[in-house]
Amino acid sequence: MSFEVELNGFVNRTIERQNLIVRKIVLNIDRSLVKKSPVGNPDLWVALRNGRYVDYLSVYNSPAGYTGGHFRANWQLGVGNAPDGIIEGIDATGAATIGLHTALIPQAAAGKIYYLVNNVPYAERLENGWSTQAPNGMVGLTVMEFNAIVAETML
Repeated sequence: MSFEVELNGFVNRTIERQNLIVRKIVLNIDRSLVKKSPVGNPDLWVALRNGRYVDYLSVYNSPAGYTGGHFRANWQLGVGNAPDGIIEGIDATGAATIGLHTALIPQAAAGKIYYLVNNVPYAERLENGWSTQAPNGMVGLTVMEFNAIVAETML
């Protein structure tokens, strides 16, 4: 085998490995954000009444037919640009959202810019501790875990 053939094989294997690693890192970050995202649970809601916080359900009823998971369903993945708008529907487990994102990441994943956004109007409040299920947010925690996510992906 010639040196050129060996070098081309090495280059091709390296490109394949880069693409695989980038795909896995994006998916692991995505999974972290989605799984850390709170799912609306009326049993945990509180309401302000006469200057005191009380159980939400003692003051109001949860909306008819309410099912949590709208926030999780609204994590959106963009390749090359940030998605806008809000997705209708719910995904309480996050599985459908993660599955959709998995399909969106191109096989030639390296060298691209990825955006993970959530455009619901209350996303910033959730990130800043509004939910008892995610008192420390999701994005900040995932950013702090980035190096560990990359290291784990490289194994």
